[in-house]
Amino acid sequence: MTRLYFGAFGRKPDRQGLIYWVKQMDAQSLRKKSLEDISKYFINSAEFKRKFNPQNKQSNSDFVKIIYKNTFNRNPSSKDLSYWTGQMSKDKTRTWVIVSLTESREAQRNYQLKVAESLGFKAQWLNRPTQTRKNYSIIVVAGQSNAVGSESYVQQSPAFRDNHRAYSAYPMSFKIYSSSDKSSPVNIRTAQTDGAKKQIFGPEIGLARTMYEKGKRDVVIVKVAEGGTPLHKRDGHDWNIASSNENYDDMIKQVKIASKWVSDRGATYQIDGLIWMQGETDTVYADGANRYYTNIDNLWQSFKKDLKTQPNPKMVIGKIDLRRHWQARKKAGNCAPSNPSTCSSEISNTAKVQAAQEAFARNKSDVLIVPTGDLSVVSHHQIHYSAAGQMELGKRFANSFLSAQ
Repeated sequence: MTRLYFGAFGRKPDRQGLIYWVKQMDAQSLRKKSLEDISKYFINSAEFKRKFNPQNKQSNSDFVKIIYKNTFNRNPSSKDLSYWTGQMSKDKTRTWVIVSLTESREAQRNYQLKVAESLGFKAQWLNRPTQTRKNYSIIVVAGQSNAVGSESYVQQSPAFRDNHRAYSAYPMSFKIYSSSDKSSPVNIRTAQTDGAKKQIFGPEIGLARTMYEKGKRDVVIVKVAEGGTPLHKRDGHDWNIASSNENYDDMIKQVKIASKWVSDRGATYQIDGLIWMQGETDTVYADGANRYYTNIDNLWQSFKKDLKTQPNPKMVIGKIDLRRHWQARKKAGNCAPSNPSTCSSEISNTAKVQAAQEAFARNKSDVLIVPTGDLSVVSHHQIHYSAAGQMELGKRFANSFLSAQ
């Protein structure tokens, strides 16, 4: 922050201003500011305009020269000037330039002693103990409709509407395909909506509440889910890692966006795990059921490799259980056209997917599984969990995940 003051204004910070901006960066809320956020205030301030841009006609070249002079007490070389102005002619902002220069090795080396001596900067200056950088745990929630929270309505859940501390403590980014996606983390209770614009929630709420109650505080949740999507490769959206620009790729992209959000706030992170609620649609395909073990193994290994997860991440699977669903459809004579009254192929495929999930959890030391067959479901098709069922599902995911920590 001190280097940013010198870079923008060519002066050391006043005590009151420094305390204010450091506290903004340390704020325990989603309103906390990054260096780029603050640099935008600085270069749009009356002081900056008065000193360096009184006519409001400053070119990119002039801007770079000013920041170099303020930061390094010299002009940029022609090569450096060409580089920085070239970056701005592409897609980089002035805030990116000033932060990049003031956070450079040269600036850090030049200002280390100067900051310590001229400001006498100490932790007690801010009336707080010395702190290490906050370290966030990133946990991903993914899958199909029961990961989305289809038919798990907010208005049916008093727990969703209470004032649990996890709601203000746990940010979340999400992409659920039926809602307004949030690529930058927001409050975990930010409205997610289904195709009918009704507010819904998935297992992330029970997950957050339980983790918070058990002392796991600094968590960012990333949710990527879409109803009706198999692990089996098909035309249309799926989770197969061989499918380009579909759900798996979207999940990796969302995690990287959340990781950058954490880093931009001066914190560190590790990607701790994947909460997986999926498999129902694979029971519709013989190949999907037969290859489920291979497909989920490929997804988990790719997840760890592509995201460079911490050494011991955990995957927690919600074991699908469609017995009530197939019983209801069998009773209604509403199964596959080839066997409308018996549902025999679907029931057989369901058993294969369940067996694959169980075997995968049994064979992998970093994979766990939780039961779902007793969770409350909505009545008309007996497949989507109710609001109470989703809360309990999230609790089970949290307890299983924490038991392996």
